[in-house]
Amino acid sequence: MPTPRLTTTFTLTRADALAYERLPRPFRLGRFLLLVLWLIPGIAIPLLFAGSFGGFFNPGIWALAAIGAAIQYTLAMIWLSIGDLRRARRRLRVAADITIEEDETGFSVSGPGIPRYLTFAEAGRPKLTRDYLFLGSADNLVILPRRAFPEEGSFEALAARLTAAGITAAVVDPEPAPA
Repeated sequence: MPTPRLTTTFTLTRADALAYERLPRPFRLGRFLLLVLWLIPGIAIPLLFAGSFGGFFNPGIWALAAIGAAIQYTLAMIWLSIGDLRRARRRLRVAADITIEEDETGFSVSGPGIPRYLTFAEAGRPKLTRDYLFLGSADNLVILPRRAFPEEGSFEALAARLTAAGITAAVVDPEPAPA
């Protein structure tokens, strides 16, 4: 059995799952068209009544259309946030204590449920943010928060070991943490 390079135990919370769900997603034309279709009534309804409010070129009509679009956009963002919260709740029902052991070939993850082993090949294209490292696919996901690494620099050292193993992490938000 290979000797572990890294062993860490931490509590995985719903906030950690929510951080994964809020990662930027690839552009999907269908979702974009739904958003545009959702915004049309907020803009079109004031314009339909332009004759009652002094004509089509009245600045008040355009202000109402802008307010309507802003309200519709806000409602759409609230709806998308609720979807993120629901997916995070499905991903992790309750907080769980997780133990991760890294060796030369991958990660051994133990916690609630069946213990599993994630090889470096199964890690796919990890996503590295300021506070998290996400390994695997959506179905076989390992969430590693920065707070799980008590030693300074061990989080970055893990990312460097993944790079040395031929796995390049996609940096999602490269800004440094606020001081």
